Amino acid sequence: MNENQDKPGRKVTEESKSIEAEQIELREISKEELKKILERHERWLKSNGKEGERADLQKADLRGEEGKRTNLKGFKLRKANFRGANIYHGIFEDADLAAANLRKTNLEGARLQNTYLNSANLREAVLTGANFEKADLQGAQLDGARLDHVSLEEAHLVEASLQNARLANAKFKNANLSRANLSEADLSHIDGFPF
Repeated sequence: MNENQDKPGRKVTEESKSIEAEQIELREISKEELKKILERHERWLKSNGKEGERADLQKADLRGEEGKRTNLKGFKLRKANFRGANIYHGIFEDADLAAANLRKTNLEGARLQNTYLNSANLREAVLTGANFEKADLQGAQLDGARLDHVSLEEAHLVEASLQNARLANAKFKNANLSRANLSEADLSHIDGFPF
């Protein structure tokens, strides 16, 4: 077998090596454990931190998870893998999703205000109607993402990549897009574009 293949007929790319390396580090979370974590976190939220505990799902393997209106407000989700998950209208306010893999995830209508998404992978994600107000997306990868009708007001998008992203009717009032890559992005009918 040559060095460019790890299995017959499967070509190894830098991306597949990176994905495999991330998978080795991921924590498996059972449905039962996830339910308990959600319950403790809900108590933590309702008691302003006096009861329960803040959910910590850093480096968790959450690929393909399903959940309409799932409340992940304030969760620690750094480097978690949500690839292909369907969490439309999910609540992620104040969550830490730095370097998380959200590629091809459906987060349509999600609430992501004040969320920390520094260096997150949101390539080809469905984010239509999501609210990213005051979110930190520095260095995030949003190439090919569907961001129609999103609010990016006061969002921090320094050095973010939005190549080929659909941003029709997006709101950018007071957003920071310094050194962001918007090549081939659909910028039709946008509001408050800072340029």
